[in-house]
Amino acid sequence: MRLLLFILLFLLVPFAQAQNLIVNPGAEVNPTIVGWTLVSCHWNNDMQVPPHGGSYHFYAGGADANPCELYQDIDVSSFSTSIDASASTFSFSTWMRSYAMAFGVYNDKGRVIVEYRNASSTVLSTYDSGFHGSLSWTQYSDVRVAPVGTRTIRIRLISDASINSDSDGYFDDLVLTHTSTLPVSLLSFTSTVIGPVIEVKWQTASEESNAFFTVEKSEDGTNWKVIDVQQGSLSAKQLTNYQLIDDEPVHGVQYYKLTQTDVDGKTKTFPIIVQAYDAAGADEVFVFPNPTEGVVTVKVLSVGQKNLRVLSTTGQVLISGISFNTPEYFLELSDLPIGYYVIEVFTNQSVYREKLLKR
Repeated sequence: MRLLLFILLFLLVPFAQAQNLIVNPGAEVNPTIVGWTLVSCHWNNDMQVPPHGGSYHFYAGGADANPCELYQDIDVSSFSTSIDASASTFSFSTWMRSYAMAFGVYNDKGRVIVEYRNASSTVLSTYDSGFHGSLSWTQYSDVRVAPVGTRTIRIRLISDASINSDSDGYFDDLVLTHTSTLPVSLLSFTSTVIGPVIEVKWQTASEESNAFFTVEKSEDGTNWKVIDVQQGSLSAKQLTNYQLIDDEPVHGVQYYKLTQTDVDGKTKTFPIIVQAYDAAGADEVFVFPNPTEGVVTVKVLSVGQKNLRVLSTTGQVLISGISFNTPEYFLELSDLPIGYYVIEVFTNQSVYREKLLKR
């Protein structure tokens, strides 16, 4: 098992590099065409000076207004769970330089402002580099925890013509990345007796840099054994469901423990859940023949009302609304194509599921 976990970590780590959230960050495409919004002047991508990286840098050009401005709004609402837990850190950097100097003064200067805004576009926090001039590319950067409520980050590029009429403050290779100290937002961790087995399920609202989950089981709450390892997600911004079947439950009480492991090896263990199991209390259900060519007999050794439905292996309900109170029910599956299905039977005591092959 340790070898499996090591291999999984080895495979996942190379893909855990932080993603640059800025569109067209290196000025390789005209900014007003891709990614950026024009405020003033005639911004484009050019090579007035050798770029810091790639083939071009951002260039305001012209002075129909001064200073000249360009901005980009970055939607970070997908990180809202982490942001509102004060667990999201954003790292920003850019390279700036000027064209030349005249009479000992930089004729052009650049400035960058990064604004953290809420859903109403109210500015909650700001990084401001101030105006700077330099004849060599100089990096300016900022790292901060996003204020609670941040949903958009606006990056403003500003070029100022200090002496002549052309605004030649240059920008290149902008980067904005996100990291979270809340790799997994767990919504639920539950267990349910389903006939002769116990179903263990958990659901996450979001995941980031999550290598894998480990589920352990104990019969006394002290001694544990690993019963399942499932791969997590490096970046999930939607509900994600996980499931395992414990087909070796013991009579009485069993304990389940869920542990999450990051790609860097850090772990977090969630509260333990307890499940009682009465080996004699589950209704006996038989589905046969399996495989079948069309007609299936569902036999339930209990009295009272039973409900039945047929699902696809992905959980889609294909047949429902079947109720019976006899010991047997003959289920017709001739209209379904060849493949695997799940027969689900609800009784007063339990829920029973069986995978069935129709051929």
